[in-house]
Amino acid sequence: MNETQSIELIPYIGYATTEMIAEHYGIPRGIIANRYKSHQRDFDSLGIKNMSASEFEAQIPPDIHYTRTPDRCIVHYEFDNGCNFYLHTNNNRFFSQDAIEYLSMLLEERPVRHKSHKAS
Repeated sequence: MNETQSIELIPYIGYATTEMIAEHYGIPRGIIANRYKSHQRDFDSLGIKNMSASEFEAQIPPDIHYTRTPDRCIVHYEFDNGCNFYLHTNNNRFFSQDAIEYLSMLLEERPVRHKSHKAS
């Protein structure tokens, strides 16, 4: 499951959102939230940011072109390089590459089991 190299990081900040990571691994966001909660101190030392959409936008260089499409409390971003993702207007957790690699290790140690799988 060590596929962290292929996770696309957000341009200009070098982080990925919980949603981006969940989509990459094909797992519910709640699993990532649970692993984070269980190992918060380790994750925080590896690089976690919590930002609102407006705080995120403040970190984008002013000459970078992107499209911002708000829809209630969610904002869709699409950059010219093809990277696109959604952020909540109030609070989003961003994982550094090191934190993503640590998460990958945790997922390998304790594999995600779906309800449809039965133990033999």
